[in-house]
Amino acid sequence: MLRNEAAWVQRQLGALPSSKLDPLLSLGSGGTEFRDGKQPWIGQSVYAPLEQRGIQVVHHEFVPGPGVDIVGDLTDAAFLDSLSTLGTRAVICCNVLEHLDDRKPLVKILETLVAPGASLVVTVPRRFPYHADPIDTMYRPSVADLAADLSGFELVTGEEVACGTLWAYLRDAPDARASLLSGVRNALRRPRGSDASTQSTGPGSARYFLRQTSVTCAVFERLPDH
Repeated sequence: MLRNEAAWVQRQLGALPSSKLDPLLSLGSGGTEFRDGKQPWIGQSVYAPLEQRGIQVVHHEFVPGPGVDIVGDLTDAAFLDSLSTLGTRAVICCNVLEHLDDRKPLVKILETLVAPGASLVVTVPRRFPYHADPIDTMYRPSVADLAADLSGFELVTGEEVACGTLWAYLRDAPDARASLLSGVRNALRRPRGSDASTQSTGPGSARYFLRQTSVTCAVFERLPDH
């Protein structure tokens, strides 16, 4: 999660009543080392204010580790079904959808995980190079695209948030050397996946080292059951 993206999410969460957020499931949020160490602005901007409000956050990740409450594969139908037993009302899903070959099962389960009237916060890269974790399908939706994919929800607010150059992000990272090396490797790799054919591929992605990146950020509300 980029700094400007985290700041946007912080503002939106801060404007929402706790009743629309508590308890909250954070999909792919990373462990403590990631959100408080590698990208400390995530813990500071997104999660610390929620904790200060007394909002319970359940952190999910693909692999176990400190600060991870629930572990599982978001492409595993059985695991997705098990999420409904957590009893959470709202969901944060940041920088996850572009890493799934098939987004539809997760989108479908979100309609049961988010309670009617509760909130779903989603971010997806818009102008950003290939970054495998472990894959990147190059899904780069606009706000309208995202709203169309999440048709079971009402769009409350959405914006393409400018996030600076990739060079500036990597340069200012806590471990700048490792981040720069990783960024160069990713920029030179070719995208693979269901959305890759419509996106620029290969070394062209390196242009984001000097050009503006952006992230599509949106808040949705679950429509009432009929």
